[in-house]
Amino acid sequence: GGGHSVAWDFVSESSQAQEPRGGLLLDSNKLWGVAAQWWSFGVDGQIYYYDIDLDTVVTVYINGSSTGVFQRPIGELVKYNGKFYGVTEEGGDYDDGILFFYDPQDDSLGVLLHLNASTIGGNPQAGVTLKNGQIFWHNKGGAYSFGTLLRYNINTSTLTKLRDFDGTNDGAYPYSKPFVDGGYVYGVTAIKYGSSTGGVVYKLNPSTYAYQVLEVLNIWEGRP
Repeated sequence: GGGHSVAWDFVSESSQAQEPRGGLLLDSNKLWGVAAQWWSFGVDGQIYYYDIDLDTVVTVYINGSSTGVFQRPIGELVKYNGKFYGVTEEGGDYDDGILFFYDPQDDSLGVLLHLNASTIGGNPQAGVTLKNGQIFWHNKGGAYSFGTLLRYNINTSTLTKLRDFDGTNDGAYPYSKPFVDGGYVYGVTAIKYGSSTGGVVYKLNPSTYAYQVLEVLNIWEGRP
């Protein structure tokens, strides 16, 4: 059909990033993203950008092995004070992923947090949300093994666990990234454990931790 064209083919361009795992961030006419490539020796994590003007993909960071802290980055990057931030699904001290930053000025990657699925949560299935210098995201695991909502303050290097999902009234398995607006965090869970529902839509006050289920989804309405 008409109306669109392929700007870049990740399959045929084998020398560049492959298996993109999230959306894109537009910055200075460049589309930034992350990718995880399965090579014969294991998992590879990459940060890349597509230069709209030059019509080419440039890989700026690559973990060329199946080990290391930077494995299987996922979701969209966000930018704050000149640095890009994101999460990985695997890697780190506990192999449950990391919260990282990439500084394009000196081409360096740093680890802000090693995720741990048995405590704070880990193995995120989506990207992060940035609001006023604070990063919000969902994880698997946690105290009840049904997922967590975390907040990391970039300016103070402070981590706060905002919610341990218990799988009952507040839902379970938040697999998408949260949305922050008007001082509240909004999100969805994949299921409401122990019932036939398809999950919940929630609202959380990050100052008081007050949690409210806005809507219980039915299976026929779709599962997040």
